[in-house]
Amino acid sequence: MKKVNFLCLIVLGVFFSACHSDEETWGDWSKENTYPGDYRVSATSFQYGNVVYVGLGYNSEVKGPDKYLNSFYKFDGKNWESVTDSFPDKGREGCASFVIGDTAYVGAGYRAKSNGEPLDTYYSDFYKFDLKNGRWAIDPVTKKALKTDIAPYVQGDEKVSCKFWAGIAFEYNGKGYVGTGEVNGRYSKSIFSYNPKTGTWSLGEGMKGDPRAGGVVFKLGTTVIVCLGTDGSKNNVGVEFFNGIEWDSKEPIVDRDGEWNDDYSGIARSYAVAFTSDLDYGLCGYIAGGSYNTVWRYSLDEDRWHEVEHF
Repeated sequence: MKKVNFLCLIVLGVFFSACHSDEETWGDWSKENTYPGDYRVSATSFQYGNVVYVGLGYNSEVKGPDKYLNSFYKFDGKNWESVTDSFPDKGREGCASFVIGDTAYVGAGYRAKSNGEPLDTYYSDFYKFDLKNGRWAIDPVTKKALKTDIAPYVQGDEKVSCKFWAGIAFEYNGKGYVGTGEVNGRYSKSIFSYNPKTGTWSLGEGMKGDPRAGGVVFKLGTTVIVCLGTDGSKNNVGVEFFNGIEWDSKEPIVDRDGEWNDDYSGIARSYAVAFTSDLDYGLCGYIAGGSYNTVWRYSLDEDRWHEVEHF
């Protein structure tokens, strides 16, 4: 099972400084303050204002039988600080996170049976983190952590689970969207939406392309872009656009001899990270990490990818 250390997303998403030199080497990387916690792979992260949160994940060197972490740290651009209130359930990896208003929703994910579980465990529940108070939300009656669970959906005569890990998550027009990912070797392209006003989940229109796990998502203006990932046998080259209503498949990330994209073979990968920046070239999406150390910039206006300074 391939994993990646998602902590680099903190530096990628918040501090990508530009020193424009030429098209092949645009951008410059600089080391920021060292993350102080236990290293972890398959962590999850979300951003609230100028503060980035990162937590959960897996660490094979943690003392004791449970190698899954439930701690969180936050980074304000200068300093790291431990979040005193830990995730209110067992640690897990490959979770999805999104933010609506002053609440972060963190959930889904995976725990392996080798960690003392009777079976591989996949999740569909999402816990609520109060970003104003810096604590996980508590039900005033039961005194337990507030969470919302995606109910199984019916497809034909079959009840289909909505548990997953290594999926995507994003916010659009006040709703949360999660999906794709993998469960027991089965890869998905299903997308679920959460309405915080009603507290309910619904199965939306799925992506039109191939199912995937370990994909990335970023938003440019009013367009959400999902790309990369794996279907279990190969890296996914499909690109999907979402406009808040429907999904649309775009040109895949493949080489076409004799055209401007004849070096695209180095882009497709899985378990990478994505971020956006508006430095020099306007608002663009960037992908890094995963199978390669190369970094690529995507321009929505041009509908093209450009290689920039390696990570």
